[in-house]
Amino acid sequence: MKYIMITLLFSFTVLTAETYYLDKEAGNDDNNGTSEGAAWKNVSLIKNKSLDPGDQVLLKRGQSWDDVLNISSDGEDGQPIIFGAYGSGEKPEIYGMDISGDYIIVENLLIDHKKDDSDCVELSRSENLILRNLTIQNGLRDGIDGNRADNILIEGCTIRHFLNGSFSSQADAHGIVLTNTIGMTILNTEIYQVSGDCVQTDPDRDTLPTPDSLWIENCHFWTGPLIEDFNSGWKTGDIPGENALDTKLVKDDWDAIDRMQITIKNTIAHGWKDGNISNMAAFNLKEKIEATLDGVTVYDCEIAFRLRGTRGNANVTIMNTVVYECEKAFRVENDVANLKLYNSTFGANIDEFFKEADSENNRETWEILNNAFLAPKPAEAQHSSNKEALPSDFENSDGNEYQLSEGSSLIDQGIEVALVQTDRDGTLRPQGKGYDIGAYEFEGEPTLISADGFIGPEEISLKQNYPNPFNPETTIEFNIATPGAVTLAIYSSTGQLVRRLINSSFLPGVYSVKWDGKNIFGNKVAGGMYHYRLDSAGKSQTKKMLLIP
Repeated sequence: MKYIMITLLFSFTVLTAETYYLDKEAGNDDNNGTSEGAAWKNVSLIKNKSLDPGDQVLLKRGQSWDDVLNISSDGEDGQPIIFGAYGSGEKPEIYGMDISGDYIIVENLLIDHKKDDSDCVELSRSENLILRNLTIQNGLRDGIDGNRADNILIEGCTIRHFLNGSFSSQADAHGIVLTNTIGMTILNTEIYQVSGDCVQTDPDRDTLPTPDSLWIENCHFWTGPLIEDFNSGWKTGDIPGENALDTKLVKDDWDAIDRMQITIKNTIAHGWKDGNISNMAAFNLKEKIEATLDGVTVYDCEIAFRLRGTRGNANVTIMNTVVYECEKAFRVENDVANLKLYNSTFGANIDEFFKEADSENNRETWEILNNAFLAPKPAEAQHSSNKEALPSDFENSDGNEYQLSEGSSLIDQGIEVALVQTDRDGTLRPQGKGYDIGAYEFEGEPTLISADGFIGPEEISLKQNYPNPFNPETTIEFNIATPGAVTLAIYSSTGQLVRRLINSSFLPGVYSVKWDGKNIFGNKVAGGMYHYRLDSAGKSQTKKMLLIP
């Protein structure tokens, strides 16, 4: 098993050919548009405007256009065409967006579809797109519809309130739909209160090529009671939605297609229960897919994971995941095979861990190891590395926080799982004599040197590591004045995270921690300059250190 990520997309230094401005109040379409004082007026002008690679089109903040932004010009690798905002105030607002060009960046816009019965953002026959820091809202169809749109990054967006039909007569409207789309990455994005799925692949199950290479990371997908009427169909208190993710692929000749690759990391999903469909689930994983879920959190759902063996079987690997307050952790159907469940924690208020909808499942292909259950462990998890946990094994199980407490019976009791190199916080496994059981690896606390050490006016103090230069190990001391969360991390000279040494809460005092010159995968890093950064109480300090070969 390996992660597959189509990573954007295109790296570039923007060599701006021209910048055009749009000002609805003071602009004029007879202007040349190349300065704020000679801005254009109407967004619709862009439809027939031929833009060159490196051009920028900027809409004035605080203004609104009831038009679709049509983008059909092509940028180039290294010189994308950028659409964004200028001035101060709220994001510029447009009605919709239609992109059929390549190498395009759209950022910092509000796209409000006015509850109309069409897709809000359409991506078609385009490649290498970035949609960044957009708010996309209020439609009766899909928020983003990608059809033959490849190598797409959606980052830092909010997609909300796409509701079709009514609570009593549900009809699909999705946050993001992918058809014929190869390579979509969704990062740091929140999608909520849609009548279909937050993300769905191939809704018609009849297109080739099938979607592939979907990567979702640091996202938040949820639903819950509407706080106000949306229209005549959806009323205050109704709970819309089907799933956070629903995977569909072609029905005909499915055995001839490649298996769709999906990776989901550090993503939260909640609220899928008490809706108007049966078997409401956060993750509805089916058809011919290879899915890896790492560091996922699911709570307050009817079903956390619904897995199906139809049309090629959903091969699913789940690790470092936390599930609590769900009626069912798993519902498995259609002779599900190849389920891998590693180092996950099943917390409070789970009524049933495995609901096996079929009389027979391919259990002999399942591998369930190193999981913690805050209840008697289920029959499916009888391997000795799966343990029944007590509330005292966790730092705060009452608050549904499942980091291991000091002295937990889950520490060092697991077995080695080659695929699970770190825990959900990025801490290298194992830290002690063996793998810990559950989603977290107990790292122990840094050494407390003094409870009343000197604290400077910055409230934190990061000292120079010693020895420096060093090989293979060095010590880092730091002071904390205010109780709270503390992060201490090592970065390369280019800013890439190498190892997170500390990510926990501390009382005031002077502490020390050692770094052994290894990265999060346990590999020795190359000699050279590294940075270490301390974050606490809203403050941060950074210093350099030299690892000698």
